[in-house]
Amino acid sequence: MAFMKGQSGNPSGRAKGVPNKVTINLKKLYGSILEENAEQLRKDFKSLSAKDKWMIAEKISQYVSPKMQSIDSEINLDKLSEEQLNEVINNFLDTAVEE
Repeated sequence: MAFMKGQSGNPSGRAKGVPNKVTINLKKLYGSILEENAEQLRKDFKSLSAKDKWMIAEKISQYVSPKMQSIDSEINLDKLSEEQLNEVINNFLDTAVEE
């Protein structure tokens, strides 16, 4: 017999929105790997070009801040100097740390 929508065979099961054990364990594993290698990650990040730093910051931000509504904007990173890219990155990081 099939269950009706919104019902399951285990009414006292995991509540809606609660991550499963695999998800919880993976998050803990990733967190511990990042924590154990934080100093090396900082060193590696500092050794990257400004363009690469910006690309990594952009990718990481998708996972640590809420997504904003998309807007049409084209930024050509190749047209910015190394100094300009570093300034943009530092301003971004300073703003992110304050919030």
